[in-house]
Amino acid sequence: MNQRMDSGERLRRFAERTLERSAYERVVVPAIADLRHECDQDASMLVRLRAHWGVWKALAMCLAIDAIRLGCPTMDRVVKRTVIILPIVAGLLLLPSLDTGRGGAMPPVQELLLLSPQSWSLALPLAYFVALLLEPESVPPRRLIPMVLGMSIVCTIVLAFVTMSVIPRTNAAYRNVVFERLNDPSSADRSGVTAGPGEWTFTELVRKSVGGGWSDAEVLRARATLNMRLIVSTLPIMLGFVGLALSGAPSPKIALFNAVWLLILYVAVGLALAPSRSSGPSAASLWLINALFSLAAICVTLRRPGGLSEDRTLFP
Repeated sequence: MNQRMDSGERLRRFAERTLERSAYERVVVPAIADLRHECDQDASMLVRLRAHWGVWKALAMCLAIDAIRLGCPTMDRVVKRTVIILPIVAGLLLLPSLDTGRGGAMPPVQELLLLSPQSWSLALPLAYFVALLLEPESVPPRRLIPMVLGMSIVCTIVLAFVTMSVIPRTNAAYRNVVFERLNDPSSADRSGVTAGPGEWTFTELVRKSVGGGWSDAEVLRARATLNMRLIVSTLPIMLGFVGLALSGAPSPKIALFNAVWLLILYVAVGLALAPSRSSGPSAASLWLINALFSLAAICVTLRRPGGLSEDRTLFP
């Protein structure tokens, strides 16, 4: 009996700290009362599971409605900031490539088109991260976790398409253009270079990763490439939770300062786990770093207040 009552009490405390007072009193309290009433009787396990399912279903519905209502204004502001920041960051990432490519390898417009997918794939998670950092703390951060998860998944899907399909094709086109210009018959400076092996698309990576007739070197290379592309694609999930944990700074300057030192810390941890300075961290190390940063960000977010009363003030 005490164990069943403790289960209902834990659910009640979770709902009280998570939901608005009106939803908590009108939906969750009656559901918990039904749970205690049914568990007081000598009911079967099926009845108890049904009672707990009713409470969790009520909690899930209230959390979903609450997340949509509270998250829509924040999502709108974050999307607008991301749209503004994204071309700025992508342009800054493109400048070094265009500056080093002035030797005449290809026309600037063509080079810009072939290098833009790489810069935009790096700019998207950074812009999304900074956009979340600049969000004022108008809503308790723990209430925005579903919205941030949804936006991070959308960014991940976009990045997965770019890194798995678009970037390999643009890299192949870039390499072929340079190869053709270096081996132009009309040029007196023919170098006789070869194009080298091409990049694998997602279907080729999956096919080679599972083995089956391929050499061990190709299988290892395919698995490493697939791992790194997945890490880049899922980067918005980690950065989204970290940005949410650090949001609500008093001023944009402080928010940008937080973004800079956190990115420096991320790079420092990655370099510390690298086997040597000449080689970067392994895929397993990067997965571990992303998981630890995400877990730390979620813990920080959950430690901050998460309930709202009728007059929009926080209650524990």
